[in-house]
Amino acid sequence: MIDEFIYSGWHIAGCARSLEIIKTLRDEYGHDHDFQSVDVSNESEVADWSKKIIQRYGAPDLLINNASVYDQHRPVR
Repeated sequence: MIDEFIYSGWHIAGCARSLEIIKTLRDEYGHDHDFQSVDVSNESEVADWSKKIIQRYGAPDLLINNASVYDQHRPVR
């Protein structure tokens, strides 16, 4: 999806827990886009990252979130 968004002229800001994945994204897409390592299971890290992104670029036009939490004790619907 990133390729298509970039091709369409979008600026991409993204995060992931894995520093290795972030390095790969930075290498592939360069400095025109913003990829940072953030522990998405840590609410305060996500909040800090979000504030920095909004201060730097303004509110996002689109947010795609594929992070989730699975609770074994609750049914999946």
